[in-house]
Amino acid sequence: AIVALGRTAQPNDGKSETPKLDYQISQAMVQYFQKGKDQQAQYFSLMALGQIRGEENRTNLMEALRKGSKALEKPWAAISLGVLTHLDYEEMGTGATVDEGVGEALLREMKELKNPGTLSALSVALGLVRYTDSADTLRELLEEKKNQDDLAGYLCIGLALMNDQHSLQDIRNLVETSVRRPARLQQAAIALGKLGDKQAAE
Repeated sequence: AIVALGRTAQPNDGKSETPKLDYQISQAMVQYFQKGKDQQAQYFSLMALGQIRGEENRTNLMEALRKGSKALEKPWAAISLGVLTHLDYEEMGTGATVDEGVGEALLREMKELKNPGTLSALSVALGLVRYTDSADTLRELLEEKKNQDDLAGYLCIGLALMNDQHSLQDIRNLVETSVRRPARLQQAAIALGKLGDKQAAE
């Protein structure tokens, strides 16, 4: 039910700006995340808020990112913010501008946290937000954590989503040394494809 509501409700821009039912749906998602008893449904509520979009949902997701538990809630809040921002960009088209507030919040969390799963989610979220100011941090982390296959792979995906062409050679090097590391190879190869690397085909 939560997944379906996330795909059907209109953006939540506040009680006076949003149709009553749509506003109630967003409020129900916030309340279930805060007080619901099923943990997975709580996380789906965050994703629903990201899919619905709107200024109030953005605010609630930023709060969830700031206050959430490091290993469980922060990754879902991060990805949900990435989805919200990415969908906004798609709607705005060529005139889209980067959501600096979301990008800065995600990068701040990345610099403070160490959990590989959370860092992986933050990497993908930063890519969805297209926050290129974080590219140097992601590349440094990729060099430092290249032997943590899952994290390294998601760092590659994040860099590719923000179209960071400066990371091409680093990701090529990772592909060349990942023949026996299928998880890292898969993500790094996808990243090269997303970056349009014509050498990757060879």
